[in-house]
Amino acid sequence: AIEANAAFLSRIDPERLSSEPPTRRAVITCMDSRINLEAIGIPSFAADGHSDSRIAIIRTAGALCPERSLFVALFKADVEEILVLGHTECALVAAHSEIASIVEVLQARVDGRDVDAFLDGIGASSDEDISRWLGTIPGSTEGVLAQMEVIRSLPFVPQEVAVHGLVYDVDTGVVHPVEEPAG
Repeated sequence: AIEANAAFLSRIDPERLSSEPPTRRAVITCMDSRINLEAIGIPSFAADGHSDSRIAIIRTAGALCPERSLFVALFKADVEEILVLGHTECALVAAHSEIASIVEVLQARVDGRDVDAFLDGIGASSDEDISRWLGTIPGSTEGVLAQMEVIRSLPFVPQEVAVHGLVYDVDTGVVHPVEEPAG
């Protein structure tokens, strides 16, 4: 990382680095590196370090709503619009049906007492409990819909904040709007 920083510093113009804080819009997306935010109009940084984007980007496993980050975005960066961006081939979708094998890997790689302490700490006595703690989702669209509902239900989110959802296809780069059920 230090060598990469040295290479970065040798090619950027410090005066072109963005010094403006994010404002008005936020994207909550997965930490998966295959998600290219240019697909939704957020440009990459230029070679000189410059970016015109002032959109707050919050990356978490499965685009799960991080309440503290959302709180700061709403009340420090004055976010008025939130996009939940899920994606195809999400590990939390795979984990939904593979939790037993994930637990086997956990048990093989971590000392038994530490596994027990971990499971006690999260209040998990079954694979279902672990799946709930992890936030696994049955599908990408369902996950985006669930997170949109979580955001809207948080008592600190102002009613006028717009919440939208998209699913990014990691194979094609196409984004699909997530339509909320009528009614």
